[in-house]
Amino acid sequence: MFFAKGLQKTEEIEGWVLAAVKIWEAPVDISVKISTANCMQKITEVTFAMPASDTDHALMFNVVKSAL
Repeated sequence: MFFAKGLQKTEEIEGWVLAAVKIWEAPVDISVKISTANCMQKITEVTFAMPASDTDHALMFNVVKSAL
């Protein structure tokens, strides 16, 4: 997955999820919020489509759980 390339730890992604939350809560144009939501939706779709044997599966599953 291109967006997870080089990420090895859940801690490295926590900042990414926090940034998405800050964007969602910020007084920005609705198109920015829609783009952020679409990105998180795509990440969720790709994560659920990954085989459990994939080396990034557990890491990406933690991203999805933390975004809920």
